[in-house]
Amino acid sequence: MEEKKYFSLVNYAVIQGIQSFATSLFLCSVYFWTRERYQFSSLQNLLLNAEQGLVYILSSRCGGKLSDRLGYHRQLVICTSAMAGILLTGWIPQADFMPFVIIGAYIVFTASFWPALEAVVMHAPASTSMPERIGSYNINWAYSAALGFFLSGVLFRWRPDAIFWVSAALHLLILIFFRFPIGRPDARGQVAMDIPHTGDEVPEDRKRLFLHTAWLGNSLSYMMFASFTAMAPFVGSKFGLSASTAIWLSSTLFFSRTLAFFWFRRWQGWHYRMIWLVTAAFAAPVSMALVFFSPWLIPVLLGLALFGMVCGFTYYGSLYYSLDYGENKGEHGGLHEMIIGMGLFAGPLVGAYGSWQWSGLLGAQAMIIGSALLAGWAGLSSLFRMHGYRRAKPA
Repeated sequence: MEEKKYFSLVNYAVIQGIQSFATSLFLCSVYFWTRERYQFSSLQNLLLNAEQGLVYILSSRCGGKLSDRLGYHRQLVICTSAMAGILLTGWIPQADFMPFVIIGAYIVFTASFWPALEAVVMHAPASTSMPERIGSYNINWAYSAALGFFLSGVLFRWRPDAIFWVSAALHLLILIFFRFPIGRPDARGQVAMDIPHTGDEVPEDRKRLFLHTAWLGNSLSYMMFASFTAMAPFVGSKFGLSASTAIWLSSTLFFSRTLAFFWFRRWQGWHYRMIWLVTAAFAAPVSMALVFFSPWLIPVLLGLALFGMVCGFTYYGSLYYSLDYGENKGEHGGLHEMIIGMGLFAGPLVGAYGSWQWSGLLGAQAMIIGSALLAGWAGLSSLFRMHGYRRAKPA
């Protein structure tokens, strides 16, 4: 179902910023909440995160397709309303299984929200090209997510349950911008895909290779990102940090990712250059190994900063190549989000197996890093063989 009317890009940017702030505030700090309120172990937190990934895979794929039929605005409003309702009641129950119910329900609508928003940003009439829109989109959600997660550290010093209340209030605020949008649409603007954005003519088969390679890199990054967020309370406790201080330490990753988005928006020389994707696939597990295994705080900070840069590039590349290939932007945005879900599911699941098999946090961390390195090597080798990359002209 095609939208008959679009808002201004400014209004969508405000909606996106609030949504990213709210979801990051809740989803990235909820593992500290389960640790404090339910005394969850690293295994339980990893299983909770794996559930998030599994639901994300299914919901983003279905949500992407549904948004092209239901209408982007309608889906965004439904998802926003549902997320607010879930959080307003989710903090009350005391049973140990309730975090799994809350996260599962919340992720259904979160994962369906993003493909619709990505598509509507591409279709809204404006004078900016696709790379410019993707760049602004990435920077907006990244710094909003960083600020949201950082603020959760402040809320934990007051009352951990506040991560539910504040996030719910922000979701309700989003509904106001659907009812009373700000800014005026550009009547003379075009959809992003109709505005020339590159001087390079890239064949469709080459676009497909870069798309699949970017998906692999992004999935590997989120495999480790999800595992880290689930184990961040325990990484912090290794240095004797409080929950608030551990959250602020972990925010290094988020702010570094924002800087990466700024850089890769400004400099577009990485477009269709394979060396960047290959390097990122191996830099991600190496940097996260520093975070997991270093006995000193400074290398942990450096590892988080480096991983944030890598994570920013792999996400940026995955979204760019997803929206640069084909016509169905909602469906392709859903595929991009589904790839993220695969990483969100695989990383914690592998970590949970390592924790169970070797009875502890160290086993989980070693299993995650080893699996990421192996999956990166095997995935790249398979993609290059499948697409005949050795016989293709250099990118």
